Amino acid sequence: MRLHRIHALTLVGCLAGIALGPVAEAQLNNGDFETGTYTFDGNGADSLSPGATNITGWTTTNAELAVIKNANSFSLTAQSGTIHLDLTGYHDASPYGGLQQTINTLAGQTYNLSFFLGSGGGTSSVLVSGIGAPATFSNAGTGPFWLQQTTSFTATGPTTLNFTGTVASGSGNYIGLDHITLTGGAFGTATPEPGSLALFSTSGISLFGLLAIRRRRTKKQSL
Repeated sequence: MRLHRIHALTLVGCLAGIALGPVAEAQLNNGDFETGTYTFDGNGADSLSPGATNITGWTTTNAELAVIKNANSFSLTAQSGTIHLDLTGYHDASPYGGLQQTINTLAGQTYNLSFFLGSGGGTSSVLVSGIGAPATFSNAGTGPFWLQQTTSFTATGPTTLNFTGTVASGSGNYIGLDHITLTGGAFGTATPEPGSLALFSTSGISLFGLLAIRRRRTKKQSL
């Protein structure tokens, strides 16, 4: 009997140990990019390729981008804190870099998105998707170095915010991005991706099925 209990506990332990995969953030995480596993070079920049997860809460997309700290060779300063992004990276040509994060927004709730776009002397633009219809936001470079951009949208469920550089005109070859915030509506708790839930459900059924079979066999043997 004890042996059967040990087997049952082992199976339950296996079930509990199944990795659920990536989860949606309960709220926007690390909108100032201050936390991450960065390795800055002599210029004060860290070049990241698409698919990198060095920026806590974010995944880079589309093309190479640069994480830049305030002590840098380019005389650039973050809008908030000590870290910001340059979506043109070191390659300074289209296609430009981007990044995305999935937030557990709730269907029917209205949210306010705000971020700051930096210009290096010409027009800097980003395409933002996940806010209903994708929209392009620009800083013409004729006003403040950092220009605040705002919009509102109504969520249909979890939101995947995606920022992608589109224009970097002038001699600056620069698309600055910093201080992203998402406010307004309520947020759900962090949840597994649907695919991960399906895997968990299937595995759970299989393991509990094995437990049921083992119990039936034990009863037959005792008879």
